[in-house]
Amino acid sequence: MLAQNCQMMSHSRRSRDLVRTSSIGFHGEYLWRERYSDWGQLIWASRGAISVMVGQSLWLVPARSGLWLPPATTHDVRMIGRGVLRLVFIARARARALPKTPAVRALTPLLREILRRVLARDTLTTADPRDGRLLGVLVDELSEVSPAPFDLPMPTDPRAIRAAALVREHPAQPPDAITIARHAGASVRTLERVFRAETGLAFGAWRLRARLMHAMILLANGESVTRTGIAAGFAGTSAFVHAFRRTTGTTPGAYATPGVRSRTSPVSSQTGVPSSTGAEIKNARG
Repeated sequence: MLAQNCQMMSHSRRSRDLVRTSSIGFHGEYLWRERYSDWGQLIWASRGAISVMVGQSLWLVPARSGLWLPPATTHDVRMIGRGVLRLVFIARARARALPKTPAVRALTPLLREILRRVLARDTLTTADPRDGRLLGVLVDELSEVSPAPFDLPMPTDPRAIRAAALVREHPAQPPDAITIARHAGASVRTLERVFRAETGLAFGAWRLRARLMHAMILLANGESVTRTGIAAGFAGTSAFVHAFRRTTGTTPGAYATPGVRSRTSPVSSQTGVPSSTGAEIKNARG
């Protein structure tokens, strides 16, 4: 009877929760597989870089940005470098006013301050009127921030999948279109048609975005602009800066996260994470 009463009290407390938070330290490269939650989620990293696979789209969460995931979105999270993954979970009923599809959101100074206060409180509940007001401001700010296009839509055609894998495996020495097409078992014209139909991007534009997303990860982990440009397959720094600015609206130097070389403990803290199915954190290299 005592255990049953405790369970009922615990369920009652959980049902009053509006927002829960979690912080997870990472060091190296880790993959959190098949995450699922009935709650909406805002995900970002205070340092380091993270990418999130949602369905057929790969999302890079760049510096000073967060990824909004609506409730019931299954996803994989890859954490790269040294940093801290931050998660704010919003109850399904309160997430209805937010986007119904994943979206990268710039973390404006106001939004960062709101999130700092939410993290400090850890959990927002219906029991405290101040929590409801704070959540209202958070939802309003998330709704107002313009989305930023940092996703890489993935094709589903087997030939295009092989082509995409080859491009992502060799960012420093990108093969030409003919070599990629030969590897994929298709003509260049076929790949152009398939990529445009399945990703909405021309094959050349998809290849460029894949290389720039690789560059963003390197920059987020403290690599220099010159070395990043080489590692992303650009002939020179000026060509890299031009392509980066044209695609993202900013320069690689302005994009780079400040302080990424400082050390962060790899110890995790996951208290308050709403229950998930199939969640797993593992070392992606092992």
